[in-house]
Amino acid sequence: MLKRVKTRKLGRSKGARNALYKSLAKNLFQNGKLETSPARAKALRGFVQKLLRSTENKVTDQNRISSILSIGQKAASEIVTLGQSLSEGQSAVRIVHLNARSGDASPRARVELLAKTPEKEKSVLPKSTRSTKG
Repeated sequence: MLKRVKTRKLGRSKGARNALYKSLAKNLFQNGKLETSPARAKALRGFVQKLLRSTENKVTDQNRISSILSIGQKAASEIVTLGQSLSEGQSAVRIVHLNARSGDASPRARVELLAKTPEKEKSVLPKSTRSTKG
Protein backbone atom coordinates (compact mmCIF):
# COMPACT_ATOMS: atom_id res chain seq x y z
CA MET A 1 0.00 0.00 0.00
CA LEU A 2 1.58 3.25 -1.17
CA LYS A 3 0.64 6.15 1.06
CA ARG A 4 1.52 9.78 0.46
CA VAL A 5 3.16 9.10 -2.87
CA LYS A 6 2.83 12.34 -4.78
CA THR A 7 4.77 11.65 -7.95
CA ARG A 8 3.92 9.38 -10.83
CA LYS A 9 7.11 7.44 -11.41
CA LEU A 10 6.23 6.12 -14.88
CA GLY A 11 8.88 3.40 -14.54
CA ARG A 12 11.74 5.88 -14.91
CA SER A 13 14.48 7.45 -12.85
CA LYS A 14 14.09 11.05 -11.73
CA GLY A 15 16.24 12.48 -14.52
CA ALA A 16 14.53 10.49 -17.24
CA ARG A 17 11.12 11.41 -15.83
CA ASN A 18 11.95 15.13 -15.84
CA ALA A 19 13.27 14.88 -19.40
CA LEU A 20 10.03 13.18 -20.44
CA TYR A 21 7.92 15.93 -18.82
CA LYS A 22 9.96 18.66 -20.53
CA SER A 23 9.72 16.97 -23.91
CA LEU A 24 5.97 16.43 -23.65
CA ALA A 25 5.42 20.01 -22.42
CA LYS A 26 7.42 21.48 -25.32
CA ASN A 27 5.39 19.47 -27.82
CA LEU A 28 2.14 20.51 -26.14
CA PHE A 29 3.01 24.21 -26.27
CA GLN A 30 4.19 23.99 -29.88
CA ASN A 31 1.25 22.03 -31.29
CA GLY A 32 -1.56 22.74 -28.84
CA LYS A 33 -2.32 19.03 -28.45
CA LEU A 34 -0.55 15.68 -28.31
CA GLU A 35 -1.42 12.01 -28.07
CA THR A 36 0.13 9.86 -25.35
CA SER A 37 -0.74 7.26 -22.72
CA PRO A 38 -3.27 8.19 -20.01
CA ALA A 39 -0.67 7.85 -17.24
CA ARG A 40 1.70 10.25 -18.98
CA ALA A 41 -1.19 12.61 -19.69
CA LYS A 42 -2.18 12.77 -16.03
CA ALA A 43 1.42 13.37 -14.99
CA LEU A 44 1.87 16.06 -17.65
CA ARG A 45 -1.22 17.93 -16.46
CA GLY A 46 0.39 18.80 -13.13
CA PHE A 47 3.70 19.75 -14.74
CA VAL A 48 2.00 22.16 -17.16
CA GLN A 49 -0.16 23.66 -14.40
CA LYS A 50 2.97 24.46 -12.40
CA LEU A 51 4.59 26.06 -15.44
CA LEU A 52 1.61 28.28 -16.18
CA ARG A 53 1.12 29.40 -12.60
CA SER A 54 2.18 33.01 -12.89
CA THR A 55 3.62 35.56 -10.54
CA GLU A 56 3.28 39.31 -10.77
CA ASN A 57 6.53 39.72 -12.69
CA LYS A 58 6.34 38.70 -16.35
CA VAL A 59 10.13 38.79 -16.83
CA THR A 60 10.66 36.39 -13.93
CA ASP A 61 8.11 33.98 -15.42
CA GLN A 62 9.77 34.16 -18.84
CA ASN A 63 13.17 33.38 -17.36
CA ARG A 64 11.77 30.52 -15.29
CA ILE A 65 9.94 28.88 -18.20
CA SER A 66 12.85 29.49 -20.57
CA SER A 67 15.30 27.77 -18.24
CA ILE A 68 13.00 24.83 -17.43
CA LEU A 69 12.04 24.03 -21.03
CA SER A 70 15.31 25.20 -22.66
CA ILE A 71 13.52 27.47 -25.13
CA GLY A 72 14.01 31.04 -26.29
CA GLN A 73 12.63 34.15 -24.65
CA LYS A 74 10.08 34.76 -27.41
CA ALA A 75 8.49 31.32 -26.99
CA ALA A 76 8.62 31.71 -23.21
CA SER A 77 6.80 35.05 -23.41
CA GLU A 78 4.01 33.41 -25.44
CA ILE A 79 3.67 30.72 -22.77
CA VAL A 80 3.50 33.41 -20.06
CA THR A 81 0.67 35.15 -21.92
CA LEU A 82 -1.13 31.79 -22.07
CA GLY A 83 -0.84 31.48 -18.31
CA GLN A 84 -2.09 35.01 -17.76
CA SER A 85 -5.12 34.41 -19.99
CA LEU A 86 -6.33 31.64 -17.66
CA SER A 87 -8.70 32.67 -14.92
CA GLU A 88 -7.98 31.71 -11.33
CA GLY A 89 -8.58 28.02 -10.71
CA GLN A 90 -9.11 27.19 -14.38
CA SER A 91 -7.34 24.12 -15.69
CA ALA A 92 -4.83 24.63 -18.48
CA VAL A 93 -5.18 21.23 -20.14
CA ARG A 94 -7.93 18.82 -21.07
CA ILE A 95 -7.41 15.07 -21.22
CA VAL A 96 -9.59 13.20 -23.72
CA HIS A 97 -9.49 9.41 -23.60
CA LEU A 98 -9.26 7.82 -27.05
CA ASN A 99 -9.69 4.31 -28.41
CA ALA A 100 -6.89 1.84 -27.83
CA ARG A 101 -4.09 1.67 -30.38
CA SER A 102 -4.79 -1.09 -32.89
CA GLY A 103 -1.27 -2.55 -32.93
CA ASP A 104 -0.87 -3.42 -29.26
CA ALA A 105 -4.19 -2.32 -27.72
CA SER A 106 -2.50 0.19 -25.43
CA PRO A 107 -4.82 2.89 -24.09
CA ARG A 108 -4.35 6.35 -25.60
CA ALA A 109 -5.27 9.85 -24.49
CA ARG A 110 -5.11 13.26 -26.16
CA VAL A 111 -3.88 16.21 -24.12
CA GLU A 112 -5.23 19.56 -25.35
CA LEU A 113 -4.13 22.99 -24.28
CA LEU A 114 -7.20 25.02 -23.28
CA ALA A 115 -5.60 28.44 -23.16
CA LYS A 116 -5.28 29.89 -26.63
CA THR A 117 -2.86 32.55 -27.79
CA PRO A 118 -4.52 35.70 -29.06
CA GLU A 119 -4.51 35.69 -32.84
CA LYS A 120 -2.09 38.24 -34.23
CA GLU A 121 -3.62 40.51 -36.80
CA LYS A 122 -2.06 40.18 -40.21
CA SER A 123 -0.78 43.48 -41.46
CA VAL A 124 -1.97 44.19 -44.96
CA LEU A 125 0.86 45.60 -47.01
CA PRO A 126 -0.09 47.89 -49.88
CA LYS A 127 0.78 46.68 -53.34
CA SER A 128 3.89 48.23 -54.73
CA THR A 129 3.50 50.96 -57.29
CA ARG A 130 6.12 49.55 -59.62
CA SER A 131 5.42 49.99 -63.25
CA THR A 132 5.61 46.94 -65.45
CA LYS A 133 7.15 47.04 -68.87
CA GLY A 134 5.12 45.64 -71.63
